[in-house]
Amino acid sequence: MAKVDVYVQTRTEPFDALNPTTGVIGGVFVSIHAVGTTGPLGSGTTDAAGSVFLANLDPGDYEIHITPAGPAKVTDGNLQKVSASDTDANGAAVGNNYFDVLIDSTDLPQATDGHLCRCSGTFVDPYGRPLSKVSLHFSENSIPTLVHYSGNNTAHAIVPKSILVETDVSGYTSVDLIQGARYSVYMEGYTNISRTIVVPKLLAAPLPDVLFPFVDSVQYTNTATASLLNTSAPTISVSVGSSVTLDLETVHRSGVRLDGLVDVLLKDINENSDVATVTYSGSSITVTGVSIGNFVIKVERVAPKEGSGVSVLSDAADSVLALLGDLNVSSTA
Repeated sequence: MAKVDVYVQTRTEPFDALNPTTGVIGGVFVSIHAVGTTGPLGSGTTDAAGSVFLANLDPGDYEIHITPAGPAKVTDGNLQKVSASDTDANGAAVGNNYFDVLIDSTDLPQATDGHLCRCSGTFVDPYGRPLSKVSLHFSENSIPTLVHYSGNNTAHAIVPKSILVETDVSGYTSVDLIQGARYSVYMEGYTNISRTIVVPKLLAAPLPDVLFPFVDSVQYTNTATASLLNTSAPTISVSVGSSVTLDLETVHRSGVRLDGLVDVLLKDINENSDVATVTYSGSSITVTGVSIGNFVIKVERVAPKEGSGVSVLSDAADSVLALLGDLNVSSTA
């Protein structure tokens, strides 16, 4: 059997041979794995044409892990099985395998101005019924801001003002807020309580997640190569006697990214010191190989204190908002 080059193409709609570039979407991190394993055989981020080369592999079954760049969902799930083959349906030899992955971001309308984030979502009562005419008051809570438009080298001054929005009969509302800015928010149902929110640097975000920040994942970047580890199953290999330093980011469901660990703990980082030592400093960790072996650095959300944080009610007993970011460490010779 001849090896084949495996590519993944990410799209917002199925491939159309007459319009092959329609719906392509870049910036999606993809890795390929042997079935049931965590260590990637290859990985990369899709380019502007929505394509990424992953690896040259033997024909057979594999798993691909997909991590969209912003608030979006992968139509068939973040982990998908693919079968690489060195022949086509007619038995002719092929050298390249292409697998399409559909990304659904249509449920989040985008702001038309690149400096704004359109935050939208639905509000319900404790029994799941839509709530209409729920008022949300936003006021800017930041230093004076100039918005610069590089195309014509002009700047607009942002004059702070209060924004009032209400939910419609279906409990839905939408508001455009400045990306990266902080706002004070007064919400009906939370009498005399003002919350400060951070707006993600995205064109679209789910408003409930912006209002009630909830940690979704810990992401690691190798400082030596400036490469982001696979968010779904981060894995590093370190040689005995050598070290690898990783920058950490805490990513919230809204898309807000914060340096270091925020409301997250690293668990059991010193229990495997006979295999590798792990030190956490500032917003990075350094892993140094001691002897050949493998272990996992677990991550865990910090339990919210009374009057802070957010709890999550699930629609199914076995449905859990898992925290992504358990780091698989391999110490090699």
